[in-house]
Amino acid sequence: MMRFAKQYGPLIIIAIIAFACRQKTGKLSPAENVVIKDSVTKMMVDIQRDVSAKGPTAWLNYFDDSPGFFMASDGKIAFANYQSAKKFISDTLVKIIPHIKLVWNNLKATPLANDAAFVAAGFNEDLTDAMGLTRHTSGYFTAIAGLNGGRWKLKNLHWSILH
Repeated sequence: MMRFAKQYGPLIIIAIIAFACRQKTGKLSPAENVVIKDSVTKMMVDIQRDVSAKGPTAWLNYFDDSPGFFMASDGKIAFANYQSAKKFISDTLVKIIPHIKLVWNNLKATPLANDAAFVAAGFNEDLTDAMGLTRHTSGYFTAIAGLNGGRWKLKNLHWSILH
C-alpha cells in the first residue's frame, strides 16, 4: 500500500487539484451571468420581432440545427429534430398560418454555463390564417438555449398552450 501511495500519490493529488480547479472555473462570475442573461434575452426579443415581421419561417433562424434539437408542445414531441421542424414550417405551416404576432411576457433567462441558458416566458400569439382570420392563443414557453457558431440558438423547447 505504501508503494502505491508513493508511486501514485502525486498523480492523485494532481487529479484532485485539477478537478477542484475545473469545478471552480465552471462557476460563472456575476459579470458573465449578466452578459449571458442579456444576450439570451436579446435573442428572445429578436425572435419576437422576427416571427412577428417575417412569419413562422423566422423560427428556423433560432432553432439549433444539431442532432439534439427537439420541440415539444403540451407534453408531446412536435418535432423530433431540426429537419422535421424545417420541413413542417417551410412546407405546411407557412401555408396554414402565414402571419404570427408573438409577444413574450415575464421573460426569464437563467445562465447555466458560459454556453447554455434556460429561458422561460409567457406568450401571447395572434395567428392569422391564409383566409385572413385571426385566432388568439396564449401559454408558457420554456427552452434551453446554447451557443452555436457564436449565436444563441434554441436547442430544445416546449410550449404549453392554454385552451
